[in-house]
Amino acid sequence: MATITIKKKSYNLNDKPVEEWNNPDFVRYYAQRLQELTGENILEDDSVSFAGPASRIKKFRAKFNINSRRYKEFVDYIFDNVFPNIEIDSNSFNMIISEKMYNNAMKNL
Repeated sequence: MATITIKKKSYNLNDKPVEEWNNPDFVRYYAQRLQELTGENILEDDSVSFAGPASRIKKFRAKFNINSRRYKEFVDYIFDNVFPNIEIDSNSFNMIISEKMYNNAMKNL
């Protein structure tokens, strides 16, 4: 897993066990996987906020009682099986908080 730069600070999620990841860590992970796929670092911009996406992830995980390891598996499933087949845009984040996508992924995980 690569290191990602966020607002001039580097994070390496390998330094933290998945079980200890919090919702902002999942925003970082999403950005990291997106950068690997598209080459674009969406979190390098100073105008990017973690609050909105992290809050949406928190609500989604709470609704389905999803632990960190299981949520990472879901995000990986989206990146490995869905994103390669679609055009990625600013709405792509919604796939990692989609009940329909989650239910579909759970059939395959």
